[in-house]
Amino acid sequence: MRSALLALLVLTVAVPGVALGLTITDTATGSLTPSVAPFDQNVLNGDFLILSNLGCVPQVACPTGDGSDETTVWTFDFTADPDFPSFPPGGPLVSAALTLTLTPKNGLITTDLVRIEGLANIITPVIQGLPVDVTSTISLELLDFYSSGDILGILGANAGQLPMVYGDDSIVSFARMDLSVPEPSILFVLASGLAGAAARGWATCRRRASRQHTKTGGIA
Repeated sequence: MRSALLALLVLTVAVPGVALGLTITDTATGSLTPSVAPFDQNVLNGDFLILSNLGCVPQVACPTGDGSDETTVWTFDFTADPDFPSFPPGGPLVSAALTLTLTPKNGLITTDLVRIEGLANIITPVIQGLPVDVTSTISLELLDFYSSGDILGILGANAGQLPMVYGDDSIVSFARMDLSVPEPSILFVLASGLAGAAARGWATCRRRASRQHTKTGGIA
């Protein structure tokens, strides 16, 4: 283990510019003021799709696109990232950073949530405490809510894409996801260091057992 840590230190300090992580990124952008349509129609806002609100009562009070009581969906597509072919499908992820630009349009922002489609809702005061009618940019580390395996499972099942859902009292005008794993070379160094440590430990135990056997004359 010490040799693995020493190798990491050498890579970090002695070789400037060597990255300790491989990151793939995608973004989605839209308008702060999307078009507004009747309650039974979807609204396309750049890379975001604002879904119709068929359950709203009264229907005349729920136009789609006003940022109140509506669901916004989009997809992060990492396949265009030049590092995607080198991204290990099994990870492990060391970071899954989500950035959102939100403009709450209703006091019920206190019930808002975001999620990767297929996983649990993320309910956090980072979102629910935002001021109404003020555009804010927030960041979430999704590994605080999901496991690496959960996220990579969705990524693999969707061929390099992560479908996202936001609900329900904000206009989403920007989103970014950064998925990071250790460099393959770093993983190799760690694996080599751990394997070497295990081999040395095994050899040490064998020598000690042999000396003990000699001292006792081979008597069990």
